[in-house]
Amino acid sequence: MGRWVWPVVEDYNSDGRADLAVYDKEHGVWYIKFTNKNLLVGRWSSWDWQIQLPYHDELNRSVRLTKYARPLPGDYNSDGNIDLALARSDGIWSIDFGGPNRSDYGSFDQSVNYLTPAQLAAAPGWAYLAVADHGDLSFKVPDSVSGAGQWWGYSALYGGDWGTYGGVYDLYGRFVQPDPNFSLGGNDQIPLIGDWPTTKSSQGIWTTLEADGHLSQSDSIYGGLDCHPFMADYDGDGKQDRAVQCPNEFRIVQSSDNSVRHIPLAYNSSEFSMPGKIYVGGISYQTSQQIIDYQLQISNDPPVIPVDMVQGDFCNIPWEPTKIPQECQ
Repeated sequence: MGRWVWPVVEDYNSDGRADLAVYDKEHGVWYIKFTNKNLLVGRWSSWDWQIQLPYHDELNRSVRLTKYARPLPGDYNSDGNIDLALARSDGIWSIDFGGPNRSDYGSFDQSVNYLTPAQLAAAPGWAYLAVADHGDLSFKVPDSVSGAGQWWGYSALYGGDWGTYGGVYDLYGRFVQPDPNFSLGGNDQIPLIGDWPTTKSSQGIWTTLEADGHLSQSDSIYGGLDCHPFMADYDGDGKQDRAVQCPNEFRIVQSSDNSVRHIPLAYNSSEFSMPGKIYVGGISYQTSQQIIDYQLQISNDPPVIPVDMVQGDFCNIPWEPTKIPQECQ
């Protein structure tokens, strides 16, 4: 596998169980292992599916030319099968509609423009935090950009269907805001979609935009940036529960009764640092720019883009001993 591998757990064979999966961003390959009894007792010989798609990340010293994609699998066309999708830094959302067989995957069936030319001119496409759920596409405008914190979304289920279009379909004209006055902070405010748009702050507060348009805020029980957020239905009530993986435990708030479950980690936390589902953001766009600029100063190599699943400020980045910035020594 390559240098950048992200967890992308979903039920890929529609048997009701989450399957282990990772996406190799450097080579554009999805690796999927179906959950069964042998896997659960630790016997694992090979991946069940390896799916190559015609896009992969490529670094560039001109960060606006960096090819960067966020893997966002889900059931986009509501047919009961998980689709593979990438929100790309060129403003294109590409979807490989899936099916029950491996042969159903391997090429993009639909690509749509989700960022306007003006938005791409204001910031690199990777700076816009893209999230997806239940056929919806949405993104959050980064800090330091006009409209920072705004959440824009499109629903294929309620705003039309995907259809079949030649080339790339311009979808951005059909994105709307749930509330024009609703702002969800900068890129350090992590956006997630459960039953409604939500964000988790670095102060451990989880804010939700409810169906009636008002904001509800949780107590600060979800930890800081070292507690990584994700959403899933743990209590079987058909609703998404809020959960975080902290350095020593999982914390799950069940939607059925609002109770909190604390589950100690049963493995070496220094070897496993994130849950099976990715999250976007975690660090401000301004701090990302600072880290990128420093990489350009100290090396001739293209800089790594530090924008997702990260924590800490500029000086808390695990710099190599010989590359620690002067102001952090």
